[in-house]
Amino acid sequence: MKHTSEMSSTWLKSMRKTMTTLLLAGTTLLLLVQCGGSGGGGGDDSNRSADALALGEACNFGEGLPSGAPAELSYCPSIPLNSFTNAITVTGSARYEFRNNGNEGKEGEALPTAPIRFAEIRVTNNLGQLIQCAETDGNGNFSFQMIRNLKNHTISINSRGDNSTVRASVLESAVTNGLHSITTTFTADVDQNVGTMVAEGRNTVIGGAFNIFDQIVTANEFLKTKTAGCNSFSGTFESAISCAAFTVSSSSPKVTAYWQKGFNPNCFFNNASSGLSFYSPSTDQLFILGGIDGDVDSSDTDHFDNSVILHEYGHFLEDNFADTDSPGGSHNGDSVIDPRLAWSEGWASYFQAAVYDTPLYRDTVGNEEGSTGVFFNLNLEFRCLNNNNAFGCTDFPDSLGEGNFREFSVTRMLWDLTDSNQDTFATSVFSGTDDVQMNFSEIWATFTHLATSSLNFRNPGLFHEIRNSITNGTSTTSYNKIASSAHHQPNRLDYANPGTGGSCTTEFTSSGSDQFSNHDFFELNHPGGALNLELTWNSGGARDVDLYLYVENYTLFNATSIVAASNQEGDAGTESINLASLAAGTYMINVQYFSGSTTATYELKNGGTKLCPQTSF
Repeated sequence: MKHTSEMSSTWLKSMRKTMTTLLLAGTTLLLLVQCGGSGGGGGDDSNRSADALALGEACNFGEGLPSGAPAELSYCPSIPLNSFTNAITVTGSARYEFRNNGNEGKEGEALPTAPIRFAEIRVTNNLGQLIQCAETDGNGNFSFQMIRNLKNHTISINSRGDNSTVRASVLESAVTNGLHSITTTFTADVDQNVGTMVAEGRNTVIGGAFNIFDQIVTANEFLKTKTAGCNSFSGTFESAISCAAFTVSSSSPKVTAYWQKGFNPNCFFNNASSGLSFYSPSTDQLFILGGIDGDVDSSDTDHFDNSVILHEYGHFLEDNFADTDSPGGSHNGDSVIDPRLAWSEGWASYFQAAVYDTPLYRDTVGNEEGSTGVFFNLNLEFRCLNNNNAFGCTDFPDSLGEGNFREFSVTRMLWDLTDSNQDTFATSVFSGTDDVQMNFSEIWATFTHLATSSLNFRNPGLFHEIRNSITNGTSTTSYNKIASSAHHQPNRLDYANPGTGGSCTTEFTSSGSDQFSNHDFFELNHPGGALNLELTWNSGGARDVDLYLYVENYTLFNATSIVAASNQEGDAGTESINLASLAAGTYMINVQYFSGSTTATYELKNGGTKLCPQTSF
């Protein structure tokens, strides 16, 4: 094979800070830098968590997530408040400390606090036996009754909940499935208030676990409010478009997040020096970066980076409410990437902005008790427009359709649909004013329709087509104006094109590995049996065009994804794939302009029928 192999497909949906990353400050792009710039293990041993270091040793079992861990402790059963005679009532409140903007808070300075909401409470006696259960309310307050027995008891508040607001657990590790708890003791003698229990944001940093939990609570409250009424949208795309408002019940999917002070989940991939948070779709698990090599003050951490936490939760929502075809792999907002990956990452970054109604994505390093920095401080309202090559402008797409292949462009497009800000655009592709303010419920109706089982290769173009099939939503003209302003094709013209027939020729203007400029992708729904693909192009100019057939869940140029290929060296002017028998199913045809100095015009036929890019949707 003459092609450079790319990262193979894995279950990993969100691999940040891998081969390269964007380092932004304010609205200025500071170029690509090698990952791990914040370093691993800065600071002395007083900052290192023994638990985290022990867990780091557990990562030595080899690459991949651990298995065979003990089961998580069953959620506390409800005990009726009036089931006791000679009872006392115990009240109190619970809060957690956090660091503003991810990393603020000087040594000796009081950290701000927030209520621990809708969290589990377990009351045990001095033998560890369960006596009572309760949950904190929306203000972090709690009240429960128990028998007056004059004995000592322990109240444990855990970073998990199983109620009508949230089904989530934030646990210590995938090795132990242990609970994160704050505790206090009392004597069961009289009615009493035990005061305010606080999860600290420094020292044990257990406030980080409760912050992760509270971000999920915040996201769910946003979803419950903003998706109400989404069933009013109708239309047809493959099947009837219908939408159910977001709710939480005992049958809702549960998310589990793993976090430990000073622990880097990237050790699961034999990389302990570069920080990583990610989502595992096979298990509905989030892994949130707690530091590197025990250091929480000078290395990268994500437990107070709400953008990162909500981004990963956005992947959980996509996986459980919309479905995804993302191949995973390394990515950054500056690159043209696989549109399936661009959609998944772009959605997740948009979702975190939507929850807080702010156009920012912020990912910090360290804190003010050590050393601070940022990986991202992206303002979604900032665009370079026609000055694309200026410093700080490299993530904005140049051409119509390129936005479908860029994750930040996906994020900005979605943000502009629902924000209240009216931007004015003047680009070679689009000129006009953003006067669209779509309800999130319309986004949710479109998003959840991606779960339709007959859909394949989920990408921004497919999202656009579904949205434009809604008959009583935002006008297609207004919607496509926003899509065009982000340099999106509001269809699948450039990726997973289903069109066939007619008289057509297709052009490449340049060669190389850019998936937008140098590749064309055609969705093939094969009924089974023989397959004959023929590719011809205009000869001359030493052009070399190649033909590939991929399985549905392919990764570009990964050997295990290639069903067949025709990639002769040189300017033969033709390539073909002829299979006597191919199983019925969905496949991807990829035409790549591998090399050549001038425009290449080609025709692609399937059994003699031209595969033309579909221009009318």
